[in-house]
Amino acid sequence: MIIQADNINFIYKNNNTYITALNNISFNIKKGEFTAIIGANGSGKTSLGKLFNALLLPSTGKMIINGMDTSLPVNLQKKKIKVGM
Repeated sequence: MIIQADNINFIYKNNNTYITALNNISFNIKKGEFTAIIGANGSGKTSLGKLFNALLLPSTGKMIINGMDTSLPVNLQKKKIKVGM
């Protein structure tokens, strides 16, 4: 798999306000596949895209890009080479 999302949740925190952008998202994208992510404004598309290249990290769950866990600091530069936005 090129992209693996396992039970991804992402919550924006601002002072005492919590906004859930992604709730329990799981999917796999294989090498060579084309995938479109569509939805209304505010549905979490940009947040998901930022999780692909570790501009954001999941609140819970795992995002694996080309075998690299995005939450591990050692993989940060490698991910940014592989994923553009």
